[in-house]
Formats: sequence, C-alpha cells, structure tokens
Amino acid sequence: MSGLKEFYLRHPDRSWLLIICVVFLAIFGRGLWFPAEIMDDVLYINLNRKLDFTWANVVYWWKTPILDLHSPLQMYSYMLDRLIWGEQYFVFGCHLQNYLWHLIAVFSLFMIGRELGMRRAFAGVSALIFAIHPQRIESTVWLSERKDVLVLAFAMLSIWIFLRNLNNKFRMMQIIPPLLMLASLLSKPMAILLPLIILAILWHIRRNWDWRYYLRHLWPFLLVGLIYMAVKSTMVENYAKIAISGAEPMSIRLAIIANNFGNYFFKTIYPYSLFPVYPFYNPLLDTLWPGIAFGLVVASSFGYFLARKKYNFAVFDLLPLLICFVAALVPVVGIIRVGNTDFADRYSYFAAAFIWIFVGFVFQWLWDNFVAYRRLMAGAVTVYVLIIGIYSINYLSCWQSGRDHMEASLDHPAPNFRIAFLAGIEAFHEKDFARIQYVCDEMLKIYPHYPENRRQAIEAYRLCMKGMTLFAMNRENEGIVFLNKLILTPRVIYMRDFAFGFPKDVMQEAARYHLSRGNKELAALVLNNIAANYERLIKLDFYFYKGMSAYVVDDFKTAEHFFSLAAEENPDDENVRHNLENTRKKLK
Repeated sequence: MSGLKEFYLRHPDRSWLLIICVVFLAIFGRGLWFPAEIMDDVLYINLNRKLDFTWANVVYWWKTPILDLHSPLQMYSYMLDRLIWGEQYFVFGCHLQNYLWHLIAVFSLFMIGRELGMRRAFAGVSALIFAIHPQRIESTVWLSERKDVLVLAFAMLSIWIFLRNLNNKFRMMQIIPPLLMLASLLSKPMAILLPLIILAILWHIRRNWDWRYYLRHLWPFLLVGLIYMAVKSTMVENYAKIAISGAEPMSIRLAIIANNFGNYFFKTIYPYSLFPVYPFYNPLLDTLWPGIAFGLVVASSFGYFLARKKYNFAVFDLLPLLICFVAALVPVVGIIRVGNTDFADRYSYFAAAFIWIFVGFVFQWLWDNFVAYRRLMAGAVTVYVLIIGIYSINYLSCWQSGRDHMEASLDHPAPNFRIAFLAGIEAFHEKDFARIQYVCDEMLKIYPHYPENRRQAIEAYRLCMKGMTLFAMNRENEGIVFLNKLILTPRVIYMRDFAFGFPKDVMQEAARYHLSRGNKELAALVLNNIAANYERLIKLDFYFYKGMSAYVVDDFKTAEHFFSLAAEENPDDENVRHNLENTRKKLK
C-alpha cells in the first residue's frame, strides 16, 4: 500500500487516469468482444477491400460520404485497425480503439477541470462518472459510432491545450487547438460551435467585456469553422433547407427541441428510459415535463442569484455553463433532422462533459463549506457511482448482439419504425407469418402527427413485408401487386435506409418475377432501383446492379461499362467477373 501511496504522491494525474481506466474496463471491458452486427456496422466495418491501407482508399474516403455524412478520419481509423490487427482480430481492435479515444476525451475533461481551478479529487470523480455513465455506451461500444468518440476526443483536447497554453507566446502551441477542431469536424460536424464554447470559457476566466482579447484568441477557430462550412456548402445548404422545411408542424418541432434539452440534462443526472434506438417523438406518449422542468431549473437558478445580487456569478459562471451546454447540444436537438430519431443523447455526449465539470465545482464548494457533512457527501457520491456503474453493466447487455439490440429497442409502445421493420425481417427469415402481421398492424403504425415522408416510409415497409410474405407462401401473383406498389413508385426511395440485405432480396425477387414473365423493361427498372439504393453507400453494388439493369434489356455496351467499374472496385468478386466475361462474349 505504501508503494501505491508513493506512486500517487509522485504521479497524481497519472494515478487518476489509471483509476478511471481500471473502473471503466471493469464495467465496459466485455464489450471488447462484442461482434460487429448492429445496424450500420455493415456499412462501416464490413467493407473488406475498402479498409485496406492503400493510397487509393485514402483518397476514396476523403471524397466519399457514408449515409450522407462525410467523416474521413473515422474511415481512416478503421483502416488503421485493419492494418494493425488484421482480419482475425479486426473487430476487437475496433472496439479497443473506440475505448482509447473515449479515455482520451475523459482524461482531457479531467485536465480541463484542473485548468479551470478544480482540485484533483473533484476533477477525478467528475471524469470517472462521465467515463462510466450509461449514456456513453452507444458511442463507445457501437463501432459505427467511432465518429462520436473521435469528435469528442479532438474537441476536448483542443479546449485543454488551448487553456494550458493560453498565455504561451510560442505560436506552434496556439496552432494546435484549431487543428484539433478541424480534426473533430472531419470526424463529425458536432463541434462546429466549438468557438462559441471556448468564448464562454474565456468569458468565465476573464470576467470582463474585452472583445478584442476574445477575438485575438478565437479568430483561428472561427476561420476553421468558416472554411469547413464553405467547403461543405452543399451540406450546409441541405441542413438549412431541412431547418426551414414544413415537414413537421412548428408545435411538434418546438416540443422536440424542448424535450431534447430537458431529457438530455436530466438523463445525464440519472439515466432513465435509455433505448439503443429511440422511437420518434410522439405527443400521444411523450410528456413535455422534461423540457418544462429544464426551463424552470435554468430560470430559477438565474433568478435566485440575481435576486441575491450575485450578478457576477450569474453572468460569469452560470451563463458560460449554459452557453457551453447549449452550443454542444444544439446541432442535434431537432432544429434540423440529423438521423433516424428525435432524441439528442443518441447523437452526442459532448454536452454532458460540461454538466459534469460544473457538478465537480458544485461538489467542491459543498465540500469546503459544509465540513460537518463530508462523510455523508462522500458516501452519497460512492453510492451514486455504484448505481451508475450497475446501470451501465445492465445496459451494456443491450449491445452485445444485433438481436439483443433490436429486442431492447422494441421495448416501447411505439418503437422506432426502422427497428420494427428489422423485427419483421427477422420474423420473415424464421417464417413466422403471424409475427409479421403483428409488426405490420401494431409496430408500423402511422400516427396523425407524422410528416408525409415518415408516413410514406412506413407504408413502404408494410408493402415490402406483405409482398414478401405472399411470395414465401407461393402466392407470387398476389405478392407482386404489393411489391409493384413499392418498387415501381417513388416509395422505393425509402428502402434506401436498408440498402443492404433484405430490401435487395425483395427487389431481386420482383426482378426475377418480371423476367420469368418476359417483362424485361420492368425487371430492368427494378434492378436500376436496387442500384440507386447503393449509389451513396457501396459503389461495387451500385455498378453491379446498373450493369444488370442494362444486361437484361440487351444493352451490353452499357452493361460492360458498369461491370468494368465494379471489377475495379473489387477484382476478386466472382459474380462481377462472371457477368463481365458473359457481357464481353455477347459483344463479340
């Protein structure tokens, strides 16, 4: 024990890092062996040749988004995993790198607390709670969410190095934080408001209105943000269109925004009602109380300190905290739709870092001013850490396989319709037709407040399930009626959420049906729709099905062009080589 005490006294910061690592791995460690089979993993992880560390792949991922999100550093990090661990231990290596980036973010949070004046023990406890909180599980355990751990690690490192070198006149150290901000943006654009966060922190430190000082320190960050938005002008334009679109009534949009702020704040304090994939906001099932309660907490906090004439605390302590929290969370609260749920804690754990920094300062103040209650406070914190740890151990089980992930997400009166569709697909493969009927009738409901695009998506999934069920029951002539309403209409675009796997099988069945009856043009249209599904996801399949759509109508020159492009993507693919050889024979 004396040796440990001596090590702590000589290396206190390293000691806290070791403590956090040990506790984190004790709770999260089994996640290192979880398979890569959850939803988007097939798009990010199972890309085979595209993750080989080659210059061609580096260029490819610099140019190519996945699911409309351009995050080249995420893809480069997977390439590094493949290079280091090989094929056999690739998934383990991916999990390990996720954990390493998370721990870098946690240690940066610890050091930010220290730079702001928090004593070591309080900064350590705050960082520990942040590290093992159940809200961290999705971003750390789900391999597709590598972008979340990357963006937070780079953003928190940027803030820490900025604060550490605030008065350092060595220019190189002043360049590093903006470059780290750029790295975070190349992982995910969540940190686009990092300049505002740093401004709020400077405001807290300086406690004055010296705007020249702030501008002198912030202009490199502002320049990085402006250059990024200029380069990504198309993405910014699309987000702006979404933000002002009338897809949902303004009352629903405002309720989503308020609830996101409220639920995120209160779930950070206690993680209630966590879901691997959240349902969409539903005014028939979701209460407005979290948003209202959050507003009351903010208003009463400012009101209390202003009433007691503690203006400096309200302006230079509370206000910067609120700005940091809002700026970190606002990209995903619902002003624009950024994914397939309405709930912000699915897409960011940046904002929680500032809550725990503030909690650390509050606990430090209580410790200093209520000496008689120190044992009680220490006991309460210990119990809280144990509760959070146990909750994380239980919630981690929801992520140990694709099936567990799906079952946990379905445990809701109105589950996310995409997860419900996955449940229907599973029932189809098990030939559980009664279950499919239940999914269509009970899980794929259309609620009155749903916008038109969501209604069309749900109807597309229903048609898909009903048509394929009839095909499986050898009632193809009835089934094709449902499938034609899907694959030969604009609704087919909604199958792009699941371009891999089952929807492809659906359209292949429809193409086969039309070919067997001599309807080459309809078969070609269906195959072209399959290709369109892959256009922004997997180039190999896009080129392959474009070639197939040309081949079935005897347009062999076009077919050769696309099969050749597919062969360039993967020369080892037997189907591609076979079709390319056959096409060239036809041209002779």
